[in-house]
Amino acid sequence: MLIFLAVNIIAQKLNLSFFMLLTQGFGNAIIRRKGGPMKYIVMVDQGDSVAEFYAESLKQILIDLSVKHGVRGCWLDTEVKFFDSVDNAWDFINEHATEVIGVITEVMMLPGRLFPNFDDTEGGMKTGLRFYEMLWQRFPLLQVIFLTYLDLDWDWLETLVDGFQCIALQKYDTPPFDFAESAIRFFRLAPEAVSAAA
Repeated sequence: MLIFLAVNIIAQKLNLSFFMLLTQGFGNAIIRRKGGPMKYIVMVDQGDSVAEFYAESLKQILIDLSVKHGVRGCWLDTEVKFFDSVDNAWDFINEHATEVIGVITEVMMLPGRLFPNFDDTEGGMKTGLRFYEMLWQRFPLLQVIFLTYLDLDWDWLETLVDGFQCIALQKYDTPPFDFAESAIRFFRLAPEAVSAAA
């Protein structure tokens, strides 16, 4: 009975649905509170366990910020959507264009149906760059993070479109929680950025 009461109090304090807490668990419910438009960070990678761990780290930092700062923060309405293909990510971004606040992509991925000419992506070695160019043409204000195994000293960085907001992080040098903190700052979801905007 005491646990039931405690969960109900937490739900009320965070403006969450009590039913959502019980059925989806605290971690999922905290991301989606009652009311307010949902915002999405789209992550696209080949779907290996390392990539998923990066996505989970970002989800966890959003939960931590939500718990620490309560309903005043924007983290409650921000969800990380992970896709293992550029096709599915592109479809989702087009369907939710006004709610997507940023994209995180690997450079080396299978081209999928978006890039039927295998040579356009150099056999998948530059799929993320072609995806980035498509995003820039359709959504010029969308911020992009490249999270890649590629060496950041390579000349591929010079091919990025001028004026399009993006950064590149190398997986070997960026542990998952460091990546998550960098993403939160880059997408202007850090507490100091949110306070300044308010």
